[in-house]
Amino acid sequence: MYRKDSTGWIKHVDFILLDLICLQVAFVLAYALSGYGAHPYRLILYRNMAVFMEVADLVVLFAMGTLKNVLKREYYKDFVVTAQHGVILGACLVLYLFMLQEGHEYSRLALILNIVIYILLTYLVRELWKHLLRKEMEDGENRSLLLVVSADVVSAVVESMKEHNYARYKIAGIAVIDKEMTGKYINGVKVVANMENAAEYVCKEWIDEVLIVTSGVVPYPKELIEQFTETGVTVHLNLAKVQSVPGKKQLVEKVGDYTVL
Repeated sequence: MYRKDSTGWIKHVDFILLDLICLQVAFVLAYALSGYGAHPYRLILYRNMAVFMEVADLVVLFAMGTLKNVLKREYYKDFVVTAQHGVILGACLVLYLFMLQEGHEYSRLALILNIVIYILLTYLVRELWKHLLRKEMEDGENRSLLLVVSADVVSAVVESMKEHNYARYKIAGIAVIDKEMTGKYINGVKVVANMENAAEYVCKEWIDEVLIVTSGVVPYPKELIEQFTETGVTVHLNLAKVQSVPGKKQLVEKVGDYTVL
């Protein structure tokens, strides 16, 4: 089976939904803490604001790239990004009220509290969700992955997997398809097979999935791919042809576009 990871905003749809929910919760709490009760939606001005802020939040999310690398960000960096997002969103809400010329009818305290609560709430929820996702990834660590690579990119692929494996798989070994390197170690991972016996190795050992990565210099091993699929193992194929590998970063980006679970 060949799979390509979701790209763009769709892969963070869970974070987007949580963000929108936090924004509405902050909206209601801010209204209540301002002393107006718990039903801001009964007033048309506030009801329209509730709709507008959701749309504005989506626009700011995409325009700023707020969720880019969200799973990899540390606590401080994530708080800074969340705070920046909240401030820009607040500016959009102020501009909206100014354009309506109804700002004098909207509680300034409610507006300020809305943004403050939103920043704090969405940050806490986002960190909690990231913790749960990472825990789920760790629970899948017993799945074994065989790296099938060409010799010209083997070092970069192994290092990339170690840095971006997301704790979901145990790297069972490496199969180099264009050079005899069996028995050698690449960045601490043993080369366990070559082109001729890679499929046999998958059959004999407990391998759950296979990731195949080559550069443009070495073609993909079609026969080997067919052999892998016949064994029932899941095959992840890096479809991006790397013409050259001038640096580690380029390969990491290429591999990251595809299913490196």
